Amino acid sequence: MAIDPDIYEKYSGRSGDPYKRLGEALAQGAAHKQRLSAEKDKSFTQRHLEAKMKINIAWYIIGGIIAILSGVWALTK
Repeated sequence: MAIDPDIYEKYSGRSGDPYKRLGEALAQGAAHKQRLSAEKDKSFTQRHLEAKMKINIAWYIIGGIIAILSGVWALTK
């Protein structure tokens, strides 16, 4: 089945090669499915460790900010 470029432009409001746009959309969809599949393939332990690492990093950042603010507060007193 062929895509008529004139009808494509008329109804979509987009100019250009419709096959190129279709190919790009299909490639994006395939890449998205591949990323989702890769995430599902990770083991529970690996996902748990990654989440734990992110939480620890957040706590270190929060602790550092509190330490800096405490030091500044102590110097201004």
